[in-house]
Amino acid sequence: MINLLLREQPHADPLINLLCLIPLGALLGIAISLSHSFSGNIWLRQRNYMMLSMILPVVALVITKAISSNIFLSLGMIGALSIIRYRAPIKSPYELGLLFSFITIGISLGVDIRYAFLLTLFLISIPFLFYLLDRFPVFRSYWEQNKKRGGGVHHIDDEGGVELIIQGEGIAPEELNIPENALSTISNTLSENRKNQLVITLLFSELKTANSFRRKIEHHKNITYISMRVL
Repeated sequence: MINLLLREQPHADPLINLLCLIPLGALLGIAISLSHSFSGNIWLRQRNYMMLSMILPVVALVITKAISSNIFLSLGMIGALSIIRYRAPIKSPYELGLLFSFITIGISLGVDIRYAFLLTLFLISIPFLFYLLDRFPVFRSYWEQNKKRGGGVHHIDDEGGVELIIQGEGIAPEELNIPENALSTISNTLSENRKNQLVITLLFSELKTANSFRRKIEHHKNITYISMRVL
């Protein structure tokens, strides 16, 4: 099986080869997402983003296999992907970089599995590299100063900040002691069992403040769902 994955063999069934690569692509995508989630990007652990990290490499892999011998289909698929890209709202360059990384992993799997492994290893090592750099005062002080000047994602403007979404049945905003100026929107939705639930969206300027408030409310008996992401 390893030989089947590492190189194309004349006698290898392309369908079997693809079936072996699909779960591998999903695993590589989720490994990247999980490793980056431990560097302050907690939103990467949300269910939808975890699924997205598995979907994109596999989709790119299948497209690569499908268009490898058809230049006209290749140009058509690239055009279609460009339309999808510019219609999809991207919150930050970092998020855009991750999305393209997932796609590149899938393309690499379709060309040479070694490229995919090398790229995955590099992407997984980035959060650990910055964790080590953060131990040095010179880097830590620079990033702190940059954050205070509004150069980091913790400053709320048109883009940036931390979004916290709270959902529950029978909760009242006043009983949560929401910090001043953090409340963004309040809406209602129906749960799977057709019960009315309140959805509260909060915006924080700092990840530390958002984490502190989340820990304070996460054991509330009426809260059924909490999600947080860096914008």
